[in-house]
Amino acid sequence: FDDGRTCAFHTDGAKAAQWLLACDGNKVQEYVRLERYHEALIGNSPVIPDDWVMVPKKLTAENGAKSLLSGEFLETTFISFPECLADEECESCDGSGRIKIEVPVSWTTIKAIWNKGVEHFRSSTATGDN
Repeated sequence: FDDGRTCAFHTDGAKAAQWLLACDGNKVQEYVRLERYHEALIGNSPVIPDDWVMVPKKLTAENGAKSLLSGEFLETTFISFPECLADEECESCDGSGRIKIEVPVSWTTIKAIWNKGVEHFRSSTATGDN
C-alpha cells in the first residue's frame, strides 16, 4: 500500500492474482509462491466439471469407505427349502420350495468394482472420452 503496509498472505491463488494485478506498483511481499501465482493468472488449475466429484483412488478403512459401504449392497439368491415338501401353506417359502435370501456383497468385491470404475474414468478422461 502507499502508506507502507503490506499484505503477507492469501490462501486463494485466484484472489491473490487479482489483488496483485490491482496493486501493481505497490509494495507487495511474496505471499504466494510464484508457480501458484502464474497458474492463477493463466487459469491452469484442475477443474472438476459440475457433474463430476473428486473421490479417492482406493477404498480403505482409513478414508471411511469400508464403514460407509460394507453391508450397503446386497445380492439376492434363492436356496432350496425341502422341509415343506411344496406345501402351499408353508409360511417360509410360500410353497415354492425355495427361500429368498439376501447376502451382503463382500468388501473385496466392492473394492474390485470401485477400482474398475476408477480405472475406466481415469483412462476416459485422459483420452477426452468423458
